[in-house]
Amino acid sequence: MDTYRTVGERATASFEVRGSEFLGHVAPAADPTAAEAFVSTVRAEYDDATHNVPAYRVPVDSGSGSASDGSAPTADDSAPTADDSAPTADDSAPIADDSSTVTDDSSSTAATDQTSTAERAGTSRTPTGDGMLREYSSDDGEPSGSAGKPALNVLQQRDLRGVVCVVTRYYGGTNLGVGGLARAYSRAVKEAVDAAGVVERRPREQFAVTVAYDDSGSVRGLLESAGVEFDADYAERVTFVVSVPTDEAAALRDEIRSATSGRADID
Repeated sequence: MDTYRTVGERATASFEVRGSEFLGHVAPAADPTAAEAFVSTVRAEYDDATHNVPAYRVPVDSGSGSASDGSAPTADDSAPTADDSAPTADDSAPIADDSSTVTDDSSSTAATDQTSTAERAGTSRTPTGDGMLREYSSDDGEPSGSAGKPALNVLQQRDLRGVVCVVTRYYGGTNLGVGGLARAYSRAVKEAVDAAGVVERRPREQFAVTVAYDDSGSVRGLLESAGVEFDADYAERVTFVVSVPTDEAAALRDEIRSATSGRADID
């Protein structure tokens, strides 16, 4: 399975442009739910900011539709924010640009996803490592095309996936114009990515293995010898939540079934 490029950790970078303060926040995100949760966290932490502009590129399951789980609600991106609406030629009448697409890295096709912000917040799709990505950006009240798309472009140009960013802006009293805003939002993402560092990862998937106590030692020993990541929950039965490179998952499931003579419940 091919590796992919993403950020190594959560990071923030900040700078000022003509009195406006910009903070770029980035983090790894395994799927749309994780990305939306990060966006919500930043918006809550910087709820006094003029704008919180999100963008992300995260894996989705190419074969599934959206499934609402009600998690990670986000603010209504259609509502423009105040303080940068003083009329100028380029920076007046803020309009939200809330775009989301799903693209397939294995071909040149792209399908536009017209889900609303509320629907998207409740959508969870499991990454499969097959190249399908959800690409999302919003101007969050900045002039159309001046913020979200420039932020997303940085992620695209650096060929990053499994990553989410939010650029926080505190308006400083001077309008920057569409070009100035685009440069500032791009710079914020670039500097945040540089601060986080770019790493290569292998696509992973997660599954649960539930066994009786008599089989738990064998399963734990198998997982430890395989060198995979897992958490164990010892209740009436023992459940191991396993994270494994996608191309190794099927073989590991077969080994677990063999080690337990088929007694393991694998989800």
